[in-house]
Amino acid sequence: SDLKVTHHQFNFDSPNSYTETVMLAPLDITAGDFVIVRYEKDLYPGKVIRLLESQQSALVKSMTQSGPKHWKWPQKDDVTEYGAVNVIRKIHPPIAVSNRGVYSVPKLTLIQPVTYMEFY
Repeated sequence: SDLKVTHHQFNFDSPNSYTETVMLAPLDITAGDFVIVRYEKDLYPGKVIRLLESQQSALVKSMTQSGPKHWKWPQKDDVTEYGAVNVIRKIHPPIAVSNRGVYSVPKLTLIQPVTYMEFY
């Protein structure tokens, strides 16, 4: 029910100094919840189909972008397994903005400009 998340820290003043911290973070979602997921550094809204591997990952059906601020369900379902580290947050269901299957995802609009920095 918990995912092991490892954080690495390197001290540049002391090249031989290296620490590793392990924390437990639960994946607090259930089937039917709407979430924001990260796929190759981009964020997408989606719906949880089911939890896998003792709630450490989830199958999520993702939406595709339709214009700069809108989303839609693709004609063919895009279902992918996401580990807990790539399930960014739970959100309210998308809001229909037209009768042609176009939706708004306000929470995603708020966090989309954030740049994720990764250090190797």
